[in-house]
Amino acid sequence: MKKNKPLKKLWTFLLWIVGVIVALGVGGLFVGGTFMGAVLLKWLPLVVHQIVGWTVIVATLAGVLFAIIDTLD
Repeated sequence: MKKNKPLKKLWTFLLWIVGVIVALGVGGLFVGGTFMGAVLLKWLPLVVHQIVGWTVIVATLAGVLFAIIDTLD
């Protein structure tokens, strides 16, 4: 059975958008120190939370940039 390519591309694009929003949101929560009250994360200092958050944000933006560059080739 032949799959519908435009529908698959649209679905992939929508999942990319959702993934980017979630990753930036989680990174932002780490940077803001929101997870400082979580049971397993409260023993980490704020600086570690901010490093993890910025790492998630930068990795997400780099992944998006590399995906865009890959589609241009």
